[in-house]
Amino acid sequence: MDENIKYIGLFAESNAIEVANFCVYLDSPIDHADIRRFDESREIKDLYPAINSPDMLQIRIGNQRQGSSSPPPVPVKQLNHYRPDGKPDWTGSFGENRILVSCHFYDSWESVWLDAKKRLDLLLGCVDQYKNIFSIDYSVTDTFSARRADESLVPSNLFKDNEFIAKYILKSKDNRWDFSQGWFENPTTQDQVLMRIEGQGGIENDVVIASIVNLYSQRPSTKVAVKDLLDSVDGNSILDQVFEQFHDQNKRLLRQLLVDGLLDRMGLGE
Repeated sequence: MDENIKYIGLFAESNAIEVANFCVYLDSPIDHADIRRFDESREIKDLYPAINSPDMLQIRIGNQRQGSSSPPPVPVKQLNHYRPDGKPDWTGSFGENRILVSCHFYDSWESVWLDAKKRLDLLLGCVDQYKNIFSIDYSVTDTFSARRADESLVPSNLFKDNEFIAKYILKSKDNRWDFSQGWFENPTTQDQVLMRIEGQGGIENDVVIASIVNLYSQRPSTKVAVKDLLDSVDGNSILDQVFEQFHDQNKRLLRQLLVDGLLDRMGLGE
């Protein structure tokens, strides 16, 4: 193992994942009927004991008929579940055109996806089942830290020589770096998939913090309704298939990006 690897701290004990986001975007907004079904769900309140709706400011531009009134804005529900130490392990949101479930305490894909799917199923069950899907998104933030003096998180110690990161960044000896790029892929489903990598290194109180965010966004090539996402064949739904595919893509991408010693520590070595 490279000498520098031992000086790099992972965000969690067994992996570097700070947060994993599971998101479904609709092609029309969540409405008051959807919110009513949300409010009536006891199971959602059990999973997210701390639910709040931030104050919203509604601005109307243009003429308004005398005596008429604008419908009240649809509130965005902010969802939170906290561990005994007061730190969040699951958060999310339900509103606008988005259903988001975020895991802040990642142990293994098998257990995290089981919990994330349970939450997504409940939240999607509150939505009009004939609303169409705009996209299904998955993003993972891996975070690393090291003392500035160790110089362990300069790009050449963190990344392999690869086709995704510019050569001048890979050759830099500075702890501060930043890159972002994206591209479209067409997997066997023929649905359009946007893949994006964002990386950043910076210094906070003489500690170097580096993060890599990988995003996967699948946009259906034909109309897919909410009910279609949840329909299961032999226990396997579209939702299962897409997020399992994203998980596999993320592992492959990280293996192309990160040095082998770091992959071994993260449990991703081959």
